[in-house]
Amino acid sequence: MSSMRFLCGMMLATGIVVFNGRASFAVDGEYGVRQGLWSVSGATSFSIQHEVDDPDDNTSTWNLSGAVGYFVTDAFSFDTIASLLGNFDGDHAELVHFAGTIHFLPRQRFTPYIQGGLGFIHADANVGPFSIDDTEGSYLVGGGLKYFVAHNISFNLNVQYTALFDPPDDGFMNYGLGFGLYF
Repeated sequence: MSSMRFLCGMMLATGIVVFNGRASFAVDGEYGVRQGLWSVSGATSFSIQHEVDDPDDNTSTWNLSGAVGYFVTDAFSFDTIASLLGNFDGDHAELVHFAGTIHFLPRQRFTPYIQGGLGFIHADANVGPFSIDDTEGSYLVGGGLKYFVAHNISFNLNVQYTALFDPPDDGFMNYGLGFGLYF
């Protein structure tokens, strides 16, 4: 339950930062991302994995995430991503990453992007490939496509690989669907 409070707290903090009067709204007639915008996004993703050595060992996971970002340029944003990762046995882990995102074709309805970041994972159980009972350093790399249905609303498809620094082969791929709001 503390994980849900943590994720809700991160989203509340995001809302306070974005709606405190410093944000600017998208210009009418323009789509896509551009310098000076804040973004708030959420996503859900699933990962179905099987160990190479033991195909019967299923480590399927689900992931709920929320992010806040700021566009330093039309094509580059800094993002803070908070996630809750779990398996279908009730175990879970909390993840926080600080990432950089490069957007190709900014100011367009279809905006592909790539992302990389550093952060940490905290778990007290076996979740997906992670068998940790502490906080460990981690990294993420990924990419996706944003489709703007309105000037400041996008639907997102993404693929993301997240792994621990030690051991470096403990990682997972997530395939997700989400949305974004831009102010």
